[in-house]
Amino acid sequence: MIRIVHAKVPGRTRFKVAELYGSDILKKHFEIQLLQVHFIQKVSASPLTGNVLVYYDTDQKPSEIQRVIESFLILWSGADSEKKKAGSFSDALQEADSVGIEKDFAAEAIPFKLKEWLNKIHRFLTHPKAQKARSWYLKKASDVLTELAGDAKSGLTAKDVRLRQDHFGLNLLPESKSRSGWEIFMGQINSLPTYLLAAAAGVSLFTGGLFDALVIMGVVAANAFIGYRTESEAEKTIRSLKEMVRPVASVLREGKVRTEPVENVVIGDVLILKPGTYVAADCRIFEAADLSIDESMLTGESMPIFKHTHSLRRRNIPLGDRLNMAFMGTQVTGGQGRALVVSTGCYTEIGKLQKMLQETDRPETPIERQLRIMGDQLVMLCGLICGVVFFLGFLRGYGLVQMLRMAISLAASAVPEGLPAAATINFALGIRNMRKHRILIRRLQAVETLGAIQTVCLDKTGTLTWNRMAVQRIFAGGNEYTVSGHGILLDNQPVIPERIREIQDLMRVCVLCSETKVKSNGLKQDLELRGSSTENALVQLAIIAGVDPTALRKRHPLLNLNYRTESRHFMFTCHAVENSEVLFAVKGSPPEVLALCTRQMKNNVITELTGTDRHQIDLENEQMAGRALRVMGFAFCVKKSAGENRIPDDLVWLGLVGMADPIRDGVKDLIGHFHQAGIKTVMITGDQSATAYAVA
Repeated sequence: MIRIVHAKVPGRTRFKVAELYGSDILKKHFEIQLLQVHFIQKVSASPLTGNVLVYYDTDQKPSEIQRVIESFLILWSGADSEKKKAGSFSDALQEADSVGIEKDFAAEAIPFKLKEWLNKIHRFLTHPKAQKARSWYLKKASDVLTELAGDAKSGLTAKDVRLRQDHFGLNLLPESKSRSGWEIFMGQINSLPTYLLAAAAGVSLFTGGLFDALVIMGVVAANAFIGYRTESEAEKTIRSLKEMVRPVASVLREGKVRTEPVENVVIGDVLILKPGTYVAADCRIFEAADLSIDESMLTGESMPIFKHTHSLRRRNIPLGDRLNMAFMGTQVTGGQGRALVVSTGCYTEIGKLQKMLQETDRPETPIERQLRIMGDQLVMLCGLICGVVFFLGFLRGYGLVQMLRMAISLAASAVPEGLPAAATINFALGIRNMRKHRILIRRLQAVETLGAIQTVCLDKTGTLTWNRMAVQRIFAGGNEYTVSGHGILLDNQPVIPERIREIQDLMRVCVLCSETKVKSNGLKQDLELRGSSTENALVQLAIIAGVDPTALRKRHPLLNLNYRTESRHFMFTCHAVENSEVLFAVKGSPPEVLALCTRQMKNNVITELTGTDRHQIDLENEQMAGRALRVMGFAFCVKKSAGENRIPDDLVWLGLVGMADPIRDGVKDLIGHFHQAGIKTVMITGDQSATAYAVA
């Protein structure tokens, strides 16, 4: 399907082509074939976004260009389908068996350099096929296993691995092109002031000024040597780090768990996930026991994400919300599980990101831009002045050679020869200083970019804070309770939660509307909680109030779970109760949860929720947030019908719970150093504005 994305600029239209997504072959097809049309001037296709940008004659309409693209797509699809064989996934892989390359170039005995060279030859000869992007998180784990011909019990055979490796290539990320010594050296002298100095030296040498030429070229050579030496050392260090880091993966093959180099992992492999494991490829999780994965390198989320095996329902959800997927480059932090590889190499999410970064042009640093502008202005001004002086002197009868040497001397003196050298020396000293702190910098100008930072954005939970939530206050039934290690207090006097129905129901929702795993060693005080810090704090509160989480969940088994989304800032679960009824348990943003409530639990009975009550709840919510507490609202209802996917709009309000997350040690001093250096700090959080303001 082809859709026009943007056509407001005459002669320039961007199209969305669904088939283009993840297909490098179709990209080349479009860019070559469309240029054969006489009224199309330029074509740029991106398999990362599925977009085609076309420049054409302004007298053509976007709909006409769309029809042209559709015709080429139909031709390509028809030709491609003839080449494909009908049959299963394994049958399609048999085509790759005719290549005849059966050696495993990732063997440990082969040196790294030789292995890397042989792998390049292997990829060139086998012509790896493109991997189509699929929404694997929407499919059931059993369907993914069937579609990719995987075996959850014994894994792939050696023949299957070889066929898939020859068909799709090795599991290697796109390699960033390292700069040669010549490129590094040319980068040091590629500026207009340097060209002007070199030209002045050449003219001086031509007119007999040997000493002047040597002095000028000495400055240029010193500047180039310092920059070349510093950047080449950084380049060598980065290359050596690449050779040192050789991750491996635990893979199930022929019924045995084996340790294989990451590049040997293929589509359909079963990865064994355990704490400390490097995830070798993008994969669909089909077994998970308290499995948590650190995905900060992809999502920026500082805390590990807890995974499950259930299929998801919404399309195009962010990576951080794909809870049944594990992505290449991430690391398992807890629990254990098994996953089926669905994408490898440059077709993984980290591979797409790396490829996109390689296609992005490096912007100028502030110092590069300033030096370029100043150099251009100096050259133009110097050239104008020297031209005027040369012309006036020549008109007054001075010799041609004499005036030429005078103009060159004036140009050389006007250009600040020491400026490039001074900048290079300062950059080199900065890189050396950063290296002492184990920070490698590839380019000299990057040091100045670090120094030009004006704003730093910081995540609150888990970055500025410890992410160790603890409930401090409860507001339920019009009363404000405090929580301590001794229990729940009202006016500094302990209360019995079992006698207060609003507290009892609130604790029940805290346990049911939660994904925290509760493990018992036989003693109630030895319960082990595994989940997010927020949900652990709520379950711990229920335990303090005398609730048995395990027994409660057995009485009310989970029917459905609906996560918080970008457009709905609350989570709700559905549970079975007596008489075939369904219990809805809701927790989340207090204003949104309160908007769904028409009744409230107060004085042990369900009463009407009046406007005065709403105002009191809103006021208490603001006061809790003003104390830097993370506040959540709770509600419930019992329905006879089992519409588990739609939240009722007549919930019973239970109350507010305020949790504290202590600030990390040293954060206050760090923020002070930022402000002292003139750097603005911005805190990013999903909490309410009042909570964020109180923390700041």
